[in-house]
Amino acid sequence: MPILKRLAPVRLSSFGDMECYVQGTSLCKSGQFRFGRSEVVFQVKVTLVYRRAWTFQCTLSGVEHLRRQLLANVHDDEFCSQLETLACPKRPMFRRRDTQVIKGMCCELDHYLGNFLRLCQNYNSTASREEAAVVETAIRDFMRPSKSMSKKNIFNN
Repeated sequence: MPILKRLAPVRLSSFGDMECYVQGTSLCKSGQFRFGRSEVVFQVKVTLVYRRAWTFQCTLSGVEHLRRQLLANVHDDEFCSQLETLACPKRPMFRRRDTQVIKGMCCELDHYLGNFLRLCQNYNSTASREEAAVVETAIRDFMRPSKSMSKKNIFNN
């Protein structure tokens, strides 16, 4: 019996095997008014090593909020400096509803999320248990499967 106990499966974290990419976009109105500000919502697909996958929706402001949250909660200077050097994508000033501009925003966000996730995965492999838990919890909360956004869709890309 001790052999079976030793061979019992151990639940390992799949955070290190997580990959993500931007799958699509939607243009949504953010206000209740007729001429409200439109905002681009990105559909991001997250896959794990065993092909378990889900999609969540985010905006550029949500990504910036995650970045600021990690900078505030993690106290490792090296990780924070690497996170600060990683340029967070910003909303363009003009022609926000142009399809080519939105496609460029998708590419920027896709590269940023890939590099951001790799940076956090590398940090988690070397960080203390508490710091690693803070980073993993923040990213898992951000990437949790979401229902449709509560904003009105204008069109889908």
